[in-house]
Amino acid sequence: MTISNQEELQQVINDLISEALDLTTEELLNKLEEFIQSDVYDVSSLWDSVYGLRTGEFGKSWDRTKAKKVTKNIIETEIFQNVSIMNVVDVPPIHIDKNNLAEIINSGTGYNFGQMEGVARPFWNDFMKWVDEHFDGIFRKNCINVGLFI
Repeated sequence: MTISNQEELQQVINDLISEALDLTTEELLNKLEEFIQSDVYDVSSLWDSVYGLRTGEFGKSWDRTKAKKVTKNIIETEIFQNVSIMNVVDVPPIHIDKNNLAEIINSGTGYNFGQMEGVARPFWNDFMKWVDEHFDGIFRKNCINVGLFI
């Protein structure tokens, strides 16, 4: 491939950065799912023995966008929660406040269901701490993997 001007060079770089960012976001999403498993699902609740069920829908509700160019020099992607996949069940109460469930689980406050009132399961705090410590290295590795040697 021959690059003949600055615009073509910028497009090649943007494409490589987008690819590296997608790989990075996928890796981060996988790590978030690990934190949800260990901090949320692996923590026993009194209700586990009473009802014996876990839907797994909270963990499955997290997703990511593909990298996209926002402005000339900004490419972004995000990890987000799609609460619409969580089913609300009245008895036993499951996902009753699904719009605030992530904060309720993370902080341990605001429960009006289940048996975890006041018990924080800080999956998001743990995840963000991990991201702060590892993001640069993961992104750099993925840049190199796609051929952008930074």
